[in-house]
Amino acid sequence: WQEEGRESLMLHEQLIRSSGELVGVCLQLQQERRERERLAGVTAPPDAGAERAPGGPEAAPEGAPPNHMLVDLAAEVTNLRMTLQQEKERRLRAEGDVVR
Repeated sequence: WQEEGRESLMLHEQLIRSSGELVGVCLQLQQERRERERLAGVTAPPDAGAERAPGGPEAAPEGAPPNHMLVDLAAEVTNLRMTLQQEKERRLRAEGDVVR
């Protein structure tokens, strides 16, 4: 049982590190998106995370990313998937026009 406990602890630590990396990527994507919007003349809304009270119902365990950051990451991934799908459909339509 001690071996299982050590393995569980190692997996938990790995999950925390991976979650932190995901949050870092999410923050970088948000920053890049805001920069693109700024360059395009679109004003980005204030940071959505700023209005959430620290230690509220969304508070995460020590070392883990706040839940709202994971929700934001999931939303960003969904937006990227939609953008990729739209781009794929646009390309297919363009290729169809060339074939005709």
